[in-house]
Amino acid sequence: WINGKFLGNHPYGYTAFDYDISSYLNPSGKPNVIAVKVKNEGQNSRWYSGSGIYRHVWLIQKQALSIAQNGICINTERIADDNAVVSISSEIENKSGKSTASKLLINILDSDGKTVQTVDSQIKTISTGSEVFTQSISIPQPKLWSVETPNLYTAVIQLIADGIVSDEVHTSFGVRTIHFDAKTGFLLNGK
Repeated sequence: WINGKFLGNHPYGYTAFDYDISSYLNPSGKPNVIAVKVKNEGQNSRWYSGSGIYRHVWLIQKQALSIAQNGICINTERIADDNAVVSISSEIENKSGKSTASKLLINILDSDGKTVQTVDSQIKTISTGSEVFTQSISIPQPKLWSVETPNLYTAVIQLIADGIVSDEVHTSFGVRTIHFDAKTGFLLNGK
């Protein structure tokens, strides 16, 4: 609940969820009250029969034009000896009530924080609602992720509107291939 108004119900305590509380907030200067009710009705899925909030709870303030919560998806498209190509899909939400021209600036950082690739998207007009930007990005001399060498990269994704950064998300990912096959079973990076 926010200020006595019901927002919703999430029946499973082990998965993430979020609610947009913008339209329920009091005008500036008046306090807001957020209330969460944990209801244990004896139908527990795990060995522990207790109740409570055991995960992080975040209050996230966003601009009207922003990257959607959990709106980034990164996949390895292909790997060659000297480069890898990853696909980054970014869901953008526009709650401003007007179409807005925007673009994405993506910096790929290696595990030392060094920029290995920078990509600037074309400008796209985003109407009210959501839109997905998908970009293929080449990473030179990739360090592959595996159990033995868990190399990670970070994608720093900036949403830019009218020359101003409206939102920024940092997402870690590993460059690797996964393959399932009836003959060979599970292959990670071809092994």
